Amino acid sequence: MDRTRIVHTDLFEVKSGTGRIYEISEQTTQSKTTLADGSNMGWLEGAKQYKVRSGGSAKKLSQTEFHIIASGEDAIRI
Repeated sequence: MDRTRIVHTDLFEVKSGTGRIYEISEQTTQSKTTLADGSNMGWLEGAKQYKVRSGGSAKKLSQTEFHIIASGEDAIRI
């Protein structure tokens, strides 16, 4: 049996070039497969999504850079 869940894994702020601060919530999809004998390998990490707390989404560009979809701004993690 397969199970999937979405887990809140991080919350942080980014700052755009115009000085605007955005709060970003990282959400990670995790999956677990239970074999016929009842064993499993635990929860495996999958895709990550980045949601802007004020609404909309963000795209991760690098470890510290994000693109805010709604405003079109790039922002750096602070």
